[in-house]
Amino acid sequence: MKTLFLLCFTMISYSLFAQNDADFTGVFENTQTGIVLSMSQKNGRFEGLFTVQNQRFTCVAVHVDGGIGGTYRDGNRNVEFSLLRLLGEYFVHTEGVNIPMKRVSQVTSPSAGSSSTATTTNVPPPSGKSTGTQLRDANVGYAFNAPAGWQVKQENGNYGFTRAGEDVVLAVVPHGYNSVQTIMASHQDANDPKNNTYLKASKQTYGSQGAWLGWDGTANGQAVSLQTIALVSPYGGGVSVLLIAPKNVYRAEHRTILQSIANSVTFTKPQVSPLAEQWKSRIAGRQLLYFYTASGFSEKQSYDFCSDGTFAMNVDNSASSSDFGGSFSAATQGGNAGTWRVVAQGNQAVLMLMLRDGGTRQFTLANTSNGVGMLLNGKKFLSQASSRCR
Repeated sequence: MKTLFLLCFTMISYSLFAQNDADFTGVFENTQTGIVLSMSQKNGRFEGLFTVQNQRFTCVAVHVDGGIGGTYRDGNRNVEFSLLRLLGEYFVHTEGVNIPMKRVSQVTSPSAGSSSTATTTNVPPPSGKSTGTQLRDANVGYAFNAPAGWQVKQENGNYGFTRAGEDVVLAVVPHGYNSVQTIMASHQDANDPKNNTYLKASKQTYGSQGAWLGWDGTANGQAVSLQTIALVSPYGGGVSVLLIAPKNVYRAEHRTILQSIANSVTFTKPQVSPLAEQWKSRIAGRQLLYFYTASGFSEKQSYDFCSDGTFAMNVDNSASSSDFGGSFSAATQGGNAGTWRVVAQGNQAVLMLMLRDGGTRQFTLANTSNGVGMLLNGKKFLSQASSRCR
């Protein structure tokens, strides 16, 4: 069962965060600044034009983590830029500034037309609704009825459900997408030969504000069926109701249960408490730093929190030892990005990170005794202005 839980959330991450060449071709604009970026792709190379205040600059780019990155020519300068997609939203990063962009048209790259993803038009939702206990997350702004007869477990803002004697997992997971079109465009086949995973995707709209996403094939060598109904909230973001089961176990009853939960979902405006707003204003535009060194081990964590709701993180660990038996040293480095927000759980402020790779992290927030920096899960972080988020 634990393997199914891990596989379940891995596949959701693949659907909601997988990216391909076609995701970064087309016309992107920010109407407030008048910036327009037009990109096309051929043979792994991206080319296009920046238009800023009626001036045009040619640009070239290649794949980078989370998007594409390259340079554009401004007089005698080659200026670096990147076009990134985080939780379905686009951003241009250049000269230390993050600029939210909206994709207003799409240019189909040669590789985009070769996808085997199957698409149908629409699945009208049936009228039946789940009759179990209503569960609610006022901070995210949604509620739904649990399936009757299933055991519930809540972890990191996600609800998981299991039923005795059945190797099937149900879950309700918040997402950050703001339109059905964006969800549909992000859903692709999942092929990973190293992990013996070959899943064919299917997608269809579900009513007026939802999408039914499916995968069928093998995951880690096991024949599975993964079905998801993703619903969009009028207040931004939404929730995905998902089910994963071995192929020989999945049956019509599971499809009905999935739909009945989705049909019970209601959205409300997320609650924002004065406490959460206070901490949000303290964190926005700041970099939080954590250092730890002891007995040959050192750790450094940095988080840059931008006022547009995005963040970037880096973690560096190193260890070394030397004694009469010899010596060794090792180092690891890692990074991630995504979106962030602060919620109040009672009298406790909680920092929530929604990672680009599909995971989530939560940190309790508190003041230090001397008022310098802040405590995240009891660890003291220094606070300084972020050069990355101006």
